[in-house]
Amino acid sequence: MIINESRLKVLDNSGALTAKCFRVYGKKEASLGNLVVVSIQTFRTGKKVKKGEVYKGVIVATKFPFRRLTGNYLKFDYNGVILWKRKEDNPVGTRIIGYVPLELRYMGFLKLILISIGTF
Repeated sequence: MIINESRLKVLDNSGALTAKCFRVYGKKEASLGNLVVVSIQTFRTGKKVKKGEVYKGVIVATKFPFRRLTGNYLKFDYNGVILWKRKEDNPVGTRIIGYVPLELRYMGFLKLILISIGTF
């Protein structure tokens, strides 16, 4: 579960390394596939993002177990987010580092599936 002030690992090639969640859309806590508002905390120089910039983000990995429809549980070692442009309906990065869960396809984030390495 992601709440306000949670630190998140950024999993795309936008240049951000970590981000801090400061708003969850529609709920108190976010789970896999939910939208959050994040602020960039650390970044790589010479890339698209800078420290303190505000973006939307899609949660793609959580430490809290996520139950699939088959009854299996999906759990990660980190909380991960992919940056999303605020005005447009596109991700900031052009590639996703690592695999993303297949459930994002059914939650309306097909673009994330297409630019990722693969799904599981």
